[in-house]
Amino acid sequence: MSQTPSVEQAVRQWLKSVVVDLNLCPFAAPVLRASKLRIAVSHAKDWDQLAQDVSYEAMHLVRVSEEETATSILAVSELLSDFDEYNQFLDVADGVVVELGLEGVLQIASFHPQYQFSGTRADALENYTNRSPYPLLHFLRESQISQAVDGPIDTSTIPTQNKAALAAVGLEEMQLRLKRCLVAEE
Repeated sequence: MSQTPSVEQAVRQWLKSVVVDLNLCPFAAPVLRASKLRIAVSHAKDWDQLAQDVSYEAMHLVRVSEEETATSILAVSELLSDFDEYNQFLDVADGVVVELGLEGVLQIASFHPQYQFSGTRADALENYTNRSPYPLLHFLRESQISQAVDGPIDTSTIPTQNKAALAAVGLEEMQLRLKRCLVAEE
C-alpha cells in the first residue's frame, strides 16, 4: 500500500525527476548536489498567515549566506489549490518583498499543479515546465539571476530547450512524473 510522502519529499522528488532529470533549469542540479536549497512548508490557513510565512522566508534567505542557502522554496500545503487564487496571491507575495525593502534583492518564481501560461490550453505540454506537486513560491537572489544571465549558459535558449525536452517525453509521461511525486516509494 502506498503512503503519501511529506510535502517536502514530494517537492524534492519533483525537483529530481522533473526539473533536474529533464534539465529544465540548468542551475538546479549543482544547488541540489551542494545541499544549498532550503524547502520550507507553509501550513497557513489564510492569506495573512501565508503572507507572514512569505515574509519569514524572504528575510531568512537574505540573512543567511549564499554559501549556506543559495535559494529557497516555500511550499504551500493548505491554500492556493486554485490556480487563479494562486495568481492573485502572487501579487501579495511580491508586495511583501517590496514592503521588506527587498525589491531588486529577491525575486519569486512561481510553480503550481495547474500552472497555465497565458494563451495556452490547460492541457498544453509547455505548462509542465512550471507544474509542481504543490503551489510553490521559489525565492531567488537577484544577484544569482544576474550571474546566470551573464554566465556561460545562454539563458535565452532555456525556454526553447525546455519545450524540446517536454516534447521528447510527452504529455502522458509528464503527467505520470508529477503524479509519482505524490506517492511515496515503497
